Amino acid sequence: MQFLIDFLENSNIEKTKVYTHLKCSKDEALVLRHMTSQYLAGSIDLSVSEVLVELFGNDGYKHLNKLYIMKSLLNSGWLVQSNFSGLKTGEVSNLELFNSSVCLSTAFLKLLEEGTLEMVLPETTPYNDHLEYLKDQFFRIEIYQKLGNLRQSSPEFSHGLNRLQTTLQMLETKIHERLKVTKNEIIIEGLFDEHRLDEKEQLIFLALLKEEYAGEFESLREMNTLI
Repeated sequence: MQFLIDFLENSNIEKTKVYTHLKCSKDEALVLRHMTSQYLAGSIDLSVSEVLVELFGNDGYKHLNKLYIMKSLLNSGWLVQSNFSGLKTGEVSNLELFNSSVCLSTAFLKLLEEGTLEMVLPETTPYNDHLEYLKDQFFRIEIYQKLGNLRQSSPEFSHGLNRLQTTLQMLETKIHERLKVTKNEIIIEGLFDEHRLDEKEQLIFLALLKEEYAGEFESLREMNTLI
């Protein structure tokens, strides 16, 4: 937990080990530190108005002038709205956020724990069997699912979306490169060719196959997200 402790205790928040990954202003980082302290004290969902008053005071309505900070952190994917309204963050005005509640996102908590959001990509080596191939393809489906969920709640551009899209592009390139050097027959690739499945159809097939492997028969959430 070195990154978490450093983020909480370093007197200069701009010098903390995770600050460069946040790509945010100093005030935004201070909000995240305050909310992290509250999180460790057992408070998960926090009132936007209370957070801003505690950090910036309410003399001359200073806290109202800082509402843009919370909107920016939501857009960046470091916070999520607790009382989800079904609207994208970009469609919610700053003032609408005032009486709402927010919590730290999974991505932010992961950053504090691991010090990075980089996903480990496979090496460019031949696939030994179809299980290795499926492992990469299932990882690819997971990223598509995360992208689908983010697009439902985030503006067209956010740091979270950008990170996932970059990772997806890199992973797809890796899969293509591994297939080129693989001598063994990958049965699923043969099925794609035989039935002339386009990219969307391949993704749906892989999402269904992933559900079968995971034993998740109760819904087709992943396929719906991909569509």
